[in-house]
Order: sequence, then structure tokens, then C-alpha cells
Amino acid sequence: MMLHGGVFIVFIPAAIVGSRVAKGSPRKDVWKVMLAHSPAWLRRVFWSVCIYALLNFMTFTFTVPMGMPTGKDSPLGVGAAVVRAFSGHWMVFYLAAFVILYSEERRKRQSAEETVH
Repeated sequence: MMLHGGVFIVFIPAAIVGSRVAKGSPRKDVWKVMLAHSPAWLRRVFWSVCIYALLNFMTFTFTVPMGMPTGKDSPLGVGAAVVRAFSGHWMVFYLAAFVILYSEERRKRQSAEETVH
């Protein structure tokens, strides 16, 4: 479950960068501003993964019986359904961190190129 800890390592810096980029933007436009310099296909992938995570979590919530399912054969004692439920969230947070940081890097490069020309 090292993926849990890794989320904090990559997402906290991305959240700091994203908040600086979107500072002063209306709340409804924050994600548009943070992702503005990423390619359109990457934004579509990001929002698709967000929808997948939501559907994945809803599926987990409605299909797993009450109580925490355990995996008796798993070294961590966690069932496959629990890992699958978390996987959608891991995907969203890791991808969000990547897209926010990538978008900001592209913005900086575009600004630098405009300054040179």
C-alpha cells in the first residue's frame, strides 16, 4: 500500500502549484485555469479517469457487503475489492498531480519562448 503514501508526495506539491496558478480565479474555473496549458487530449483523459474513479467507487459501495472485506490470502489482509476501490482514487490523484505540473511547465516554456521572440 505504498501507493497511499506516494499520493501525498506528488499531490501536495501539485496542489501548491495549482493554487498559485489559479489564484484569483473564480472557484468554478479553477480546474480550467490549472489545466489550461495541457493538451486537450490529456484533459479528456483526466476527466475520463475522474468519472471512472467515481463509478468504480460507487460500484464498490453498492456491491460489497457491509463491513470491511478481507483477503485471507493477501499479505496485507485486504481484499481485492478494496484494492480495486482504492485504485481509482490513486489514478485520479497521481494523474491530477501530473497534469497540473505538466500544464504549469508548458505555460512556463511558452512564456519563455514568447520572451525570447
